[in-house]
Amino acid sequence: MKCKYKYEFPVDEWDRPSGFYTLADVPVVGYKILERTGTLLKQDSKQELYELKDDKNNWTLVVPFSDVELV
Repeated sequence: MKCKYKYEFPVDEWDRPSGFYTLADVPVVGYKILERTGTLLKQDSKQELYELKDDKNNWTLVVPFSDVELV
């Protein structure tokens, strides 16, 4: 199922995901909540968490229900 999600990523000076989320050798300058699209993989109703895969970079993330909007 497709979704939009918000997640706090480390970012570089151009507000791109950085750190473990990139192959570029650019320093992390801060953290920012980015909104991206993904596909839901699993749901944990007890802890209210979704496991999802980012559409653009195929990262697998765990995000709270409150930060996910179903599309």
